[in-house]
Amino acid sequence: EQRAYIFDFFQRGNTSQNGSGIGLALARLFVEGQRGEVSVHNREEGGTTFRVFLPSCPSKREVS
Repeated sequence: EQRAYIFDFFQRGNTSQNGSGIGLALARLFVEGQRGEVSVHNREEGGTTFRVFLPSCPSKREVS
């Protein structure tokens, strides 16, 4: 239920944890600013996996 808000600013999944809740929000902004994607997935054996996809940089020949 908390996963829907995990990338929101100041969101902290467990209030017993330290932190301000801006790290994942900033990561998402940086990645999306580069036209990438970031996602979160629960692992069957427990824990969480974050995936970041960034587009490859065009070579100088492709840029006009």
